[in-house]
Amino acid sequence: RRRYPNEMTDDCWVSSNRAAFCTGSLGDDSLGYDFRLLTERNEWLFEVKSAIDAGGEFELSPRELEVAGSASLERKRRYRILYV
Repeated sequence: RRRYPNEMTDDCWVSSNRAAFCTGSLGDDSLGYDFRLLTERNEWLFEVKSAIDAGGEFELSPRELEVAGSASLERKRRYRILYV
């Protein structure tokens, strides 16, 4: 929200976890990302990951890898992993 205050809304949260905090859509976990944000220059796709163990490892699903790979081929789409 700090980086994109004008573009970031509850509608940007597209995964099913949004249902616990937002009204409206229940979300869709098959998209391969958790947040979708449109700016003048780019379409940003954010996948949120975390880990409990000290190693900090996490896994990406086949769909997440597919979307990340396709975004890397397009100039306007950006895929980012947010590790929390």
